[in-house]
Amino acid sequence: EKVLEAGMWDHIAKPLNVGEMFATIAKWIKPKNAPETIATNPTITRADGQFDAKPLGQTAGAAAVTGAPIGLSALVGIDSKAGLATAMGNEKLYTRLLVKFLHSQADFAALFASARADADPTAAARAAHNLKGTAGNIGAKGVQAAAAELEHACEEAVLDEARIDGLLQRALQALAPVVQGLQAFASQSAVPDAPAPQAPASGNMAVALDRLESLLRDSNVEAADALDVVLKRARGTPLEHNLDQVAAAVESFDFDAAVVALRQAREQATPI
Repeated sequence: EKVLEAGMWDHIAKPLNVGEMFATIAKWIKPKNAPETIATNPTITRADGQFDAKPLGQTAGAAAVTGAPIGLSALVGIDSKAGLATAMGNEKLYTRLLVKFLHSQADFAALFASARADADPTAAARAAHNLKGTAGNIGAKGVQAAAAELEHACEEAVLDEARIDGLLQRALQALAPVVQGLQAFASQSAVPDAPAPQAPASGNMAVALDRLESLLRDSNVEAADALDVVLKRARGTPLEHNLDQVAAAVESFDFDAAVVALRQAREQATPI
């Protein structure tokens, strides 16, 4: 309502559903000379009213996202279909989001306690907001709803500490089975690292680094897989430890920072 009152035409809410985003944009953007490959409807409406993302230019006979892969569908407290829609059906990206949520929110009780003790009066609301947003991204709807209530309570002008404590416990109760399920999922999904290649050729490493940088500049999520290749090839070389900042930036989907860190790593490392 605030968006429309401000004079904007429409609103795309978070967590982002890519199919709904395309449908909303399509209502307002009418290209004068649209290429034929874009003429295909970019979304498919399911019986439940949700949208499944369909890459632009994909033919009508191509497969769409219709269900969760085996393993994901068994996650407790998580609507993996909704989470996959956020990731445009990219299972690898969705798996990374799940693991990132586990690492960043598993100890939410401590994070929130620290935020409440912070001198910044908005810190607690921001912690709850972050839990709400990341839970929504992976389809943890129960956690998302509980975190939203906690956030609203923290934002009220007159803080009711007893109410906040109650809402915090509700959020933690919703979060606990999600974290437990993700811990089991992460351990079962772990793939043993392949043996490090012996004495990789400088040309191969240069090609792998160039490809990684190109993907990072394009903010392409395939950069994560390209980084895995580079990390394996860099084992035992001067480049290995210089890639730590690159890996951290990619883990946070900060591709601009990853590009800068990668260039610095290449400059600091002795030619391989």
